[in-house]
Amino acid sequence: MEVISVAKVINNIIGDIGVQRKRLDELAKHKARTEANYQKTITTTMVALRTGQKFTIEKEEQVGCTSETNLKKTAEGVCSELLYDKLVAESGYKNCIVNIECLKSQLNAKQSILRYLENE
Repeated sequence: MEVISVAKVINNIIGDIGVQRKRLDELAKHKARTEANYQKTITTTMVALRTGQKFTIEKEEQVGCTSETNLKKTAEGVCSELLYDKLVAESGYKNCIVNIECLKSQLNAKQSILRYLENE
């Protein structure tokens, strides 16, 4: 009876790995999309700042760029919400990879137990 219950757990873990793989694919696309959006917006913001355009940060403060040396930092500040979205997407992607690795470890452990029980 123990062999059957361990085999069921193994099948469940395999199913969980499949679910996480599909999730990883979705997260990879989301990660790529947020990275592309961030890069595109940073670039267009830097161009706009060079031409003297001002941006509103925190609903009140108007910022512009006064020198080429702080252009990138100013653009990053203007695009901070997109940077946040990008970092959250990266974290979700990495977290899913860790979850898959944990499931693989559990699967290996259960397979070892199953082999032991089958040899008894």
